[in-house]
Amino acid sequence: YQRRVRGKMIDRGGQGRQQQASYMHRLRFLDGLLKITSLCLLFIAVCQVPLTSAAKVSISGRQLIVNGQPFYARGVCYEPTPRGQWPDSKDSSMSWDWFSSPEVYNRDIPLLKQLNVNVVRLYGWRTNVNHTAFLDACYAANIYVIAGFRWKWDLFATPEGKKQMRANLEQDVTLHASHPAILAWTVGNELNLNNDYKVEDVWAFVKELKDAIHAIEAKLNTWHPVGSPVADGGTVFDLMKSQSSSVDLWMAQLYKGKQFWDFFTKYSAAVSLPLMVTEYGVDSWDTKNNREDEATQADWVGALWQELVKNNDTNCGGLVFAWSDGWFGCQPIDQHDTCGGNSNAMPDGVGNEEWFGIMSISNPQKVSSPNADTLRPKQVYSTLQNLWKGYAVTPREPDSGTSTTGNTIGTTGTTGTVVNTGTTGTTGTVVNTGTTGTVVNTGTTTGSTGTTGTAGTTGTTGSPPGSSGGGLSKGAIAGIVIAALVGTIVAAVVVAVIVKKSAASKTSQMLY
Repeated sequence: YQRRVRGKMIDRGGQGRQQQASYMHRLRFLDGLLKITSLCLLFIAVCQVPLTSAAKVSISGRQLIVNGQPFYARGVCYEPTPRGQWPDSKDSSMSWDWFSSPEVYNRDIPLLKQLNVNVVRLYGWRTNVNHTAFLDACYAANIYVIAGFRWKWDLFATPEGKKQMRANLEQDVTLHASHPAILAWTVGNELNLNNDYKVEDVWAFVKELKDAIHAIEAKLNTWHPVGSPVADGGTVFDLMKSQSSSVDLWMAQLYKGKQFWDFFTKYSAAVSLPLMVTEYGVDSWDTKNNREDEATQADWVGALWQELVKNNDTNCGGLVFAWSDGWFGCQPIDQHDTCGGNSNAMPDGVGNEEWFGIMSISNPQKVSSPNADTLRPKQVYSTLQNLWKGYAVTPREPDSGTSTTGNTIGTTGTTGTVVNTGTTGTTGTVVNTGTTGTVVNTGTTTGSTGTTGTAGTTGTTGSPPGSSGGGLSKGAIAGIVIAALVGTIVAAVVVAVIVKKSAASKTSQMLY
């Protein structure tokens, strides 16, 4: 077209040259605009600009808030160590970081999703390894991750060792803090069981690590709470009260039988921070009768979950211990042993270390990969699946940026079938976590005495999952940018066609 106009106007003097220059200028401008737009789209495609941002996590009173909505944990402690192997915490040639093994976590995540888990707790992974692939898989299944950092007492014993621990943690946080699957961090596990060091010294270093995490996250424009799970017993409430500045929320491992007794009442009186139960459950081995008893395990774990929900004003959920049986609990680690110790918290009076899983490792058949055992759900899996199936998908920041309300706890939904815990009222606290709510009656309003009812059925539709508003997500912004660029291309093409037709018409008029 440019050659045609130039050829026919070459003999038309000043006016023709001016018209030609004007049309050529417009066409060059549109040509340049199209090239710039194409380069922008190519840059986005090649660089794979992420369309999600870190979860917006905060604390309000005793509640954990995720993307503007209360978050109640329905989770499991996840340490999927294959039989014959050690967890990463052991210095052994048979040790590996199982969160770097797709054949392991890709086996488990679909099963966790079917269970309607919304969070898994990790005890630790190798801090110098990027675990984005594992976190991506969890996020795609609407599962958050509480990332654990292993405490090394031998390193804590020296100033140089402490520096090394801090450096390892900082490396881990820098690698993963911006991922949208991260919910929280844990530092150590049951540190209060070690009496070799002063309590003040231990928890001062926990605080130092907590502050180091927040300093890194501040640079990344994100924030996640830091906790340190403590074992129940002794002076645990005095510890929690005196060392509350060391953590953002308390995490407790509770093994107290088929109920939690007065733990939540005492905690509420002593501490104002949120509480997450990071371990609870019972094993499935019956030492008295020398057999596995899945039915009793399922009954007790189900009762414990319902009591957790009954006390949701004091706790923000819990994580069942554990996902799968840990054959590494006793040696030899390639055999499913019945070792254990006396425990009044267990149905048979004995805690069998290798039988706490809600999944059993099948024996002897394995799948094709040498690092992934075949798992079989125990009865407790079905029990939890039935208890958790009424809960909605975990609230997460929408990529579209259009939803402004999220899943709620205790604010929406109408009454379904009520779970009456026995002594009080027909109307109670509603626990609704989303689009279709399970109603749990905790008897807060005095009424007639009731007997234990059946599990709550689905209530009416609650608010949809999404962000609580307050700005567009990175996904929304990226979507707008892409839409604008595509719109620019379309507009440029339309304008080019119009200019071409206009130029052709005017050229025809001048020439003829």
